[in-house]
Amino acid sequence: MNSLGNNKIQAKYEYYPLITGIIVCSILVAALAAFSDAGILAVALVIPLFILTWLYPVVGIVLNFSGYFILHVIFNLAGAEGGILAALLVLLFISLIRYSLTDSLDFSQIKNLPWILNAALIIIIVSGVLYSPDKPYGSIKALRFILFNGLLFTIPQIIRFDRKKIVDLFFYTALAVSFLGWAQIIYTLFYPVDLAMRISIISSINEVWMGRILSTGIILSFALAFGFKVRSNGVLYLLLSTPGMFWGILIVGTRGPMMTALLALFILFLFHKKRSSVELLTIFSALLFVFSAGLLLFIRRLVGFSSRILLNPADLQTDISTLHRIWAWAKCIELIPQNLFLGIGTGGFRPIGIALFPWLNVTYAYPHNLLLEVLTENGIFAFALLIVLLILTIKRLISLNTKYYDLSLVLFLLFLHFFLNAMVSGDITMNSDLWLVMGLIIASDLIPVKNSCE
Repeated sequence: MNSLGNNKIQAKYEYYPLITGIIVCSILVAALAAFSDAGILAVALVIPLFILTWLYPVVGIVLNFSGYFILHVIFNLAGAEGGILAALLVLLFISLIRYSLTDSLDFSQIKNLPWILNAALIIIIVSGVLYSPDKPYGSIKALRFILFNGLLFTIPQIIRFDRKKIVDLFFYTALAVSFLGWAQIIYTLFYPVDLAMRISIISSINEVWMGRILSTGIILSFALAFGFKVRSNGVLYLLLSTPGMFWGILIVGTRGPMMTALLALFILFLFHKKRSSVELLTIFSALLFVFSAGLLLFIRRLVGFSSRILLNPADLQTDISTLHRIWAWAKCIELIPQNLFLGIGTGGFRPIGIALFPWLNVTYAYPHNLLLEVLTENGIFAFALLIVLLILTIKRLISLNTKYYDLSLVLFLLFLHFFLNAMVSGDITMNSDLWLVMGLIIASDLIPVKNSCE
């Protein structure tokens, strides 16, 4: 009789996470509808993702990693003007709450030195808003850094990411990107594609970020197969999807993601252990394909650019993104000695970028270089914090290498990929993926030895 009563009580408590999830999701959905400009239709379409995140909390992190393009597809279908960042934040909170109900959170890890350094960096960035020449933009930038970079850096450390959770995160992220790869091929079948021009099949995503998403999918697919050596039909499917991802990078015409994908494959070819002849041949073929495709892309873009300049020489100043970056970096180098200690303020480069490139039809709000951006806007102290944080992350990666070689190799590939891209595109908040990878590296170094074979 007692056992029957205990079973009823246990069954009753098993419903608590579900009930809690319904309440939490309802509150967050209501907040999204009330405080963002997403619109009712967009909120309705994104509700299945909220439910899926509650059932499988890794989905929330995937969608804040390189799977965020799915939100763009949904919001484009709904004709929403905004609200994507708010939806991503809601998904991240649902994921964190769900993990807290199923896994005991370990807040002791937020006392480690890397977390303290990142917290100090947050304080400096927030303080930089006070003297920024563009306070509205600086405020948004500081808030985004707290909510995305800060959370994505912290979550892996407090939810006790083990090897299995990391493999799951990478697999589902690559799985999401694989659909984007197939979509690129399908698009080519119905619409003419000129490799001399950049094309993004999702209008609200910049071509550079589309290329970065696709290159991340390529790196994760090969890392799962030859780094972690996961043997499953799912990983085989991912490998078969990578030609579509490669083709997608060619369509969007982004050089940075193409080069980092090539570099990651080259490192994987040289350093992954227990290499069979079939594995070496597969990776080498991929390397040859990427190099040939990259060479083709360079030639086509050069020919197309030359043709446009010959027809209209005025296009010279609007068509060379590389020159824009060099001019922006030169301006940063000019500003740094004038504001060495405090910088010009968070978001302070935006009015300078507008004045620097008045002919551009988009606002050049940041210098497209992570280190120069921090040094220019937030000064030498913020720059020093970031450098020490990067050094400590690399130190943790070296320590991890002595315990779990495969894990350290894969995380190194991702760290290199996101860091190099952060040096040539986006601002500090747009490069939150780098903060997630740094959080994973720090969390992975704390994995007990017994999990190495899980």
